[in-house]
Amino acid sequence: MSKPWEAIGMSRASWYRHGKPTESPMRRGQGPYSQRKMAAGNHVSLRTQQRMDRIMEFDSDLWMLTVNGNIKPAQAERIVADPVKYQRFLEYYTAHLDLTEYVLWTVNRQMDELDGLHPKRRAPLGIRRLEHGETVIYLSGPVSKGRHAAGG
Repeated sequence: MSKPWEAIGMSRASWYRHGKPTESPMRRGQGPYSQRKMAAGNHVSLRTQQRMDRIMEFDSDLWMLTVNGNIKPAQAERIVADPVKYQRFLEYYTAHLDLTEYVLWTVNRQMDELDGLHPKRRAPLGIRRLEHGETVIYLSGPVSKGRHAAGG
């Protein structure tokens, strides 16, 4: 075929921009996890879903409060947008955690900052209480290749 871009329904310039594809690329918002489909599945408006996505990317704890219905997405978005309000939220949130929850929350935050990864990509933390009132916080995922247990 002399004009392969016409076979997949795009202009010649778009065909080159997309790296000479052999089939038409999926349009934005058409995938199984598009915001529109997620909004329909969650029975919320597209605007609310967009807010929830921004909140989730910024702060997973604040996002969980919106998912659980403790705070409205518009309120959470205003908290995220204002550094003073966000600092007040962090102070309020941490004041309502018990000591173990607070330590776990703090370790999670610090590991997210050190790793520079989205929190969902790291193995979750676990807590084990020992005999003499001691508590151990550990990564509960599998040990990656190249790392050995202590003493090896």
